[in-house]
Amino acid sequence: MDEAITFRIFEDDIILSLEELETIKEKLLVTLKQQQPPDDFSHLILDTENATPMIYNSIARIGSWRMLNRDNNLLLERQQFPRVPLMLFYEAPLILHDGQWQVLSINVKTVRGH
Repeated sequence: MDEAITFRIFEDDIILSLEELETIKEKLLVTLKQQQPPDDFSHLILDTENATPMIYNSIARIGSWRMLNRDNNLLLERQQFPRVPLMLFYEAPLILHDGQWQVLSINVKTVRGH
């Protein structure tokens, strides 16, 4: 298991440690618990509470959540499993504000399979 991961955001290298990933997990939990209606997010809360943050093979994860660089923005993404014709994707955009990682929101997207 790796101790850190580097993301290239615009022209800057953002180095994220395992300790920072643990902090992001706690911020993710706070944001999940604020979502309405709460029952719609209870499975995500339980899954995230029991998740182990890890960095392995240049991939950062918090349980089922995977950290991605999408269009020069860091976010956590969680896909619905098992795969079905209409899939739910949960996205949690991240920002680094005054040296602290913040989870901006939880966005739910639906994607139709082919």
